[in-house]
Parts: sequence; structure tokens; C-alpha cells
Amino acid sequence: MPDESHEVRYVSNAETGQAWAAFILGELYEIWPQRCDFHYLEVMTKTHVTSKYDQELVFDHLLLWMRDEGFIRFNQSFEANVMGVSLTQQGMNILGQVSPLADSPSVGSALKKVAGGAASEAGRTAISQIMGLVIGSAAKAYGL
Repeated sequence: MPDESHEVRYVSNAETGQAWAAFILGELYEIWPQRCDFHYLEVMTKTHVTSKYDQELVFDHLLLWMRDEGFIRFNQSFEANVMGVSLTQQGMNILGQVSPLADSPSVGSALKKVAGGAASEAGRTAISQIMGLVIGSAAKAYGL
């Protein structure tokens, strides 16, 4: 579902966070167990969306949230760069679940597939639905 245009669309912080998280988690799931480095410009370019606000700050806070919620770990972060990012066991367990998309075997592969379509309304809806499953699964893992 990737958007073929190279234009970047300004969307809300929540939509930006969901699209960027979908891209990052999808990438990490695909390359697991390798680690990966990310920069906000790369993620913005791949998803075709960004926040109207301070994009670097949104990126930094998103990665901190993903770490604090137990999805990822990383070696260091500075100025919208994050180094040595990998999935945690919890992240792998959640992303390895059966996908809601018929043509994707797992949640992780579904995220990878839809992340590039974030510039369209349909793409953002698909990302929101799958990220809802991811966050819901994390909440269940914490007994919430």
C-alpha cells in the first residue's frame, strides 16, 4: 500500500507517531535479530508523513515511548538519530502474531507493508488499526 509519490504530507502528531512506529517496527521485524539505526528524515521519507510541529522532538519522544513500553531497546539516541535499535522479546511476541491482513502472515509484516502508505487516508486508517492491535497486545501483556 505504499504511496508512490515522494511528497510528504503534514498530519497530526498521533498519525505521525503511528506511521513512524509502524515503519520502525516493521523494519526491525524484517531484519531481526539484527540491530538498525534510524534518523527521522529517513523515516519521514519512507512513510511520506510528518508532524506540523518539531519533527525531531516528535521522533525522539516516539522512540523513548517505544522503549519505555517495552517494544524496542537501543544503544544511544541524539539529535533525532537512534543507534543500535532492536526488538525486545515482547516486541517480537507481539509482532509475530497472526496478521489481520489476509496477505501478510504476521503483524510485523503487515506493519512493514502498510507503513509506506501513510500519506493516504486509507493508509493511515490501516496503520491505525494495526497499531491498535500492537498497543492492545502490549497492554494485555502488562495485565492492563
